[in-house]
Amino acid sequence: MGKIDPKELIERVEDVPSLPEVAVRLLAMLNDVESDFSMIERLLSSDSALTANVLRVCNSAYFGFTGRISNLNHAVILLGYNNLRRIVLMASLKNVYSRRVNGYSLMEGDLARHSLAVALAAEALAREVGYREPDTLFIAGLLHEIGKLVLGNYLESYYEAVLREVSDSRMDFLEIEDEHLGTNHAKVGSMLASHWGLPEVLVECIGAHHDPRLATEYHAEAAIVHLADHLALMLGIGWGIDGLKYTFHSAAVEGLRIPEDVIYDIMLDLPERMKLAEIV
Repeated sequence: MGKIDPKELIERVEDVPSLPEVAVRLLAMLNDVESDFSMIERLLSSDSALTANVLRVCNSAYFGFTGRISNLNHAVILLGYNNLRRIVLMASLKNVYSRRVNGYSLMEGDLARHSLAVALAAEALAREVGYREPDTLFIAGLLHEIGKLVLGNYLESYYEAVLREVSDSRMDFLEIEDEHLGTNHAKVGSMLASHWGLPEVLVECIGAHHDPRLATEYHAEAAIVHLADHLALMLGIGWGIDGLKYTFHSAAVEGLRIPEDVIYDIMLDLPERMKLAEIV
C-alpha cells in the first residue's frame, strides 16, 4: 500500500467519521449566542437518542443536581450552553469511539475511555491556569485522537512492521506513522476538524497535541491537551500499540506554570472523575 494523501483522504466521505445532522445543527446553535433555549429544546427533542442522553447525564452524579429531572426543558436550562455542547458531542461520537481500532491495538471502548480521560484532565488543567473557557479544552481533549479513526484501517496493513519498530527503535510514533503512511493521526485529525468547520482552537489542539510547538496561535491550549494526553497514557487509559512512544515536550508544559503536585493530583483523581462522569 502506498503513501496516503491526507487531503484526498478527508475528501473521501466514506472514510471519514461524520456527525449526525441534528448534532451539527445543535452545535452550531450552541456556538451562537443569539440562539435561545426554546430553539435548542425543539431541535433536541427531534432526536430521541440525544434527548435520552441529555436527561441521563443531567441526572448523573457528575452534575449532582437535586431531585430527578425528567423534563427536557428543565434539563436544558439547568445544564446551560457549555454542558449541552459537550453532551451532544459525546453522544454523537459514542458509537464510533466505542469500536475497535485494530491498527492501533485499541479494543472496544479504549478510545472512548482515553478521550474522556484527556478531556477531563484538560478541563482541570485549564481551570488551574485560569483559562476562561475550560469547556473548550474539554472538547479539544475529547477530539484529540479523532485522526486514529480515519487512519486505523490503513495502519493495520503495516501492523507487523509497526510493531517491530515500536519494540526495536527509538522513533517517535508519529515518525513511524509518517514513514509508513506519509502522514500521521494528529495531522489527519486537525484536517478532519477543519472539514467539520470546528473552531481554529480545536483544529490546532488536535494537530499539535503531540507537539505544542506546531501551534501557531493557541500554544497554551495545545500544551494543556499535550499534558492531559500524557497523564492519561501514564495511567494506562486507552494505551494501544503506541503507548508512551511519543516525545514529551516538557518546555511547553513548564510554560503553563502548574505546580507538579497539582498535576500529580489531577492525574490520580482521573479514574474517580471518569466514574462520576458516566457520559461515555
